[in-house]
Parts: sequence; structure tokens; C-alpha cells
Amino acid sequence: MTNIILDFDGTITDVGEESKPYILYHIEEFSRRTGVLLDKVNTLREIIREEILKNPREGWLNYSKVVAPACADPYVMESTISRKLLDKLKEENEGYTLPSNTEDFLSELFHVCSNKVNDVFRKGSKDFLDNIINSHQVTIVTNSKEEKVIRKLERLTNAEYNIPVYGNAKKYCLENGLNEIPESTHPEEFPRPVFLRRGEYYS
Repeated sequence: MTNIILDFDGTITDVGEESKPYILYHIEEFSRRTGVLLDKVNTLREIIREEILKNPREGWLNYSKVVAPACADPYVMESTISRKLLDKLKEENEGYTLPSNTEDFLSELFHVCSNKVNDVFRKGSKDFLDNIINSHQVTIVTNSKEEKVIRKLERLTNAEYNIPVYGNAKKYCLENGLNEIPESTHPEEFPRPVFLRRGEYYS
């Protein structure tokens, strides 16, 4: 029997649709927590977003290394925009309430706003699972919280079958310490190095 390992967000779900309320709330929370007017946040983030789309080297950072491109999904894009927006606001030095630790701020913002995500499943996702569940060993490995994905699967499948779910996979987290040079490979004509040794994900 073949073992199939699936991602969840963006594979079983329509991440573009389900993230829309998340993004709106993320922008509002960013404005509220920093004291930057919402209109200014919206104006700056659109300028930054266009800059990011032109640069394939931008993305999710771990140990200051890009471990996923900004366009990987809307959540990575929003995090990348917010990080660069914070950098820009710190340069302006206009007396905003800006965090001393950017990564902690973005992590907290992500978890708060993730409660706004809608359940929007990809068209045909239930049929897809129905077709493979009886002839393959299926496992889901996701960065999302395990309990949340299990609840979504139960709604999608009407709890007809159980698929093992491994959450908090930390697919973007490098194994190397902060002071070490991460192992990487650089495929020909690829715009950036691909960093290896994702220890938690591998486990």
C-alpha cells in the first residue's frame, strides 16, 4: 500500500478564498497595535506588495534566511509585507508603537488573526479523499494546529473516516543554530538558495 503524505492548507482548502477575512483583520490589527492610521497602512502595504512581487528573493525568514517565497500563500505574503512595513515605519521614526522584536510581533499577530480564517475547501477535495482513502495509507502533515485541521477534516468528510494529522510541522524552521551557516543547494537558474535540514518537518 502506498503511503501518501498530504499538506492541508492550500491543498485540501482554497487558501486564496479562506484567507480573505484573515488579511482584512491582519491589516486592522496591525494598525491598532502600532497606532498607524489604517489608510496609511493600506497605502504603504500596497506599495510594498508590488515591490515584493518583483523580487523572488523576498519571503518568510528563519534565522534571517528566506525559507519560503512570499508568494507561497497569502499568509506568507502578509507576513513578508508586515515585516518590511515595520522596517519602513522604524526608519520614519514618527513615534508609532512599534515592537522591539519583529518576529514575536508577527507570530502573535498571525495566531490572533488565524481565528478569522473561513473554512473553504477546494472543489472536489472530498471526492479526492474518497478516492484515495481506501487504497492508500494517507497522512496529513501541516504547519497548522493539529486540532483545528482535525475539526476541518471532520466537517469535510462528515467524520466518515479518520486520517492521521501531524500539526505544527514547522516546515519553514531550519535545524541550524543562529550562528551556523545552514546547508543549502542552489538549483541552476533558480533565483535563490534552497535551505535544507528542516529537522522538525523531517521528524
